[in-house]
Amino acid sequence: MRLALVLACLACASCSTSGGSTGDVADAGAADTEEERVWAPVLLFGSVTEFVPGAGMDAGAPTTLTDVEVCLLDHPEVTCARSDVKGEYTLAGIPAGVDVIITYSKAGYLGLALELTSSLAAGFAFVSLASEQTAQRFATAAGFTWPLAGTSVIWFTAVTPPNEAKIEGVSATASPSSGKGPYFLSPAGAYDSSLHATSSIGWGFFANVAPGDVDLTFTRPQSMCSRANKGFATTNGTMRVRAIGDRMVLVFVTC
Repeated sequence: MRLALVLACLACASCSTSGGSTGDVADAGAADTEEERVWAPVLLFGSVTEFVPGAGMDAGAPTTLTDVEVCLLDHPEVTCARSDVKGEYTLAGIPAGVDVIITYSKAGYLGLALELTSSLAAGFAFVSLASEQTAQRFATAAGFTWPLAGTSVIWFTAVTPPNEAKIEGVSATASPSSGKGPYFLSPAGAYDSSLHATSSIGWGFFANVAPGDVDLTFTRPQSMCSRANKGFATTNGTMRVRAIGDRMVLVFVTC
């Protein structure tokens, strides 16, 4: 069974054109100065679908989720968006080029948080949400506590550039150590207690993690791992993630 509580594909497009104006020249020997470029707020486009356990990649068009609230965490000045009948949304007013957290919420579904560094132009985020019934069945199989009761699930996907193929052999540790895990999924998408690193589908997670900053370290013998969708500095495969209560936080890792 192919199982993932949340599967997201992120492709944030950006442009890095520079600009500015030349300062006044006081005398012939004065150097030009350039004003700091101020970027206008950007848009995030995307769609939300429902995750169906056991549905393969050839299972046809996924079910779209309407009326999903999409918000920018810790930015009350930015108006939340809602997905339409096609599951599509546009979130406007995102500060450009900074670390942000996008949240997805719908009654009856496990909440989602997506950390990323916002682009300088338009960004794109396509996500899938699992129903609470699906999450409960998965928790029962893996042995973590459900409901989450204020704790978090940190879900990570390990890929290798340039084609972003899922990779196996990536292990993970968390500091401070709280909750349960790491858990890893078999190639069929089911929790496999015998695994101590990612299988060929590259999926794993920590569960019942206390809210707050958590340093995750990802290790693969053949390569160095780093954060794929956020500008947090990576040292020896370690990256900081913000665990958010009663939500799953997505982390994309390249190795």
